[in-house]
Amino acid sequence: MLKDIQWKCKFAVILLLLIAGSVYAQTINAELQQINSSYALQYLGKASALYKDGNYTEALAYAEKGMTFDGSFADFYYIKAQCLRQLNKPRIQSLEAAEYANTAGLQCRIFTPDDLILLLARLYTETKQYRDVLSLLEKVSLPSADGDLYRAAALYGLGQDEQARA
Repeated sequence: MLKDIQWKCKFAVILLLLIAGSVYAQTINAELQQINSSYALQYLGKASALYKDGNYTEALAYAEKGMTFDGSFADFYYIKAQCLRQLNKPRIQSLEAAEYANTAGLQCRIFTPDDLILLLARLYTETKQYRDVLSLLEKVSLPSADGDLYRAAALYGLGQDEQARA
């Protein structure tokens, strides 16, 4: 009976240690995520400034580094897609980044969802994915001259010239 009580006490102590360790690990994880997000925001700000200044190589490097800290910001993928496009890299690379930027659940911090959609619509237009352009542009929240241009190009590409002219 004494052995049974000792066994139960040891088991209870081990269980409590496991629970305490789990809680501690979750706390550390949350703090690390907060630190990573802070670094990511710093990299995002720098990448955005470099992109706006036309320094696409550096902006791309900052965006890619920032993604390693927190890949939940759609802006990183938008900047990456734009920089790759400006640097005349293979279009598939820009297209993949732009598609990822439009993934549900990613946060927009600097650029708007419409910016992301219009970039993807442009790349779809350039790669003759006209049906995808039309369905994508339905998600744009504000009227846009770029959106109108991509819609018309897609309609022309699909042979719907009358609709495109309208």
